[in-house]
Amino acid sequence: MFRVPEYDAKGRLVYQILGSSAKWLSNGDIDVTNLRLEVYRDGEVDATVTTSQCLVNRAKGTATSEQAVRIERDDMIVTGIGFRFDAKTQKITIFSKVRLELKQTVTVPDTEEKE
Repeated sequence: MFRVPEYDAKGRLVYQILGSSAKWLSNGDIDVTNLRLEVYRDGEVDATVTTSQCLVNRAKGTATSEQAVRIERDDMIVTGIGFRFDAKTQKITIFSKVRLELKQTVTVPDTEEKE
């Protein structure tokens, strides 16, 4: 099992990278198999990113993959192919075939005129 936590200046867990295995590459990247990236907010998991393979660059604070990805939060699930996570901005960009599933019921107001 592979685990790399990242803390802010106040010692709070910001995110952690988990995987079933990892291989350090000569360019400094870490090739992680079965990645699970947990992003924290106020001490709780805010979002979870999973993919079968990912390259992590701790110096740049990035994680990238060309594989299928799933991002899950309490209120939604996003899936797609390929992504880039920027730890500094906490931004995740999915490259293609993006699908968003909202977990909440959305009510659309009736716009028809009633007589």
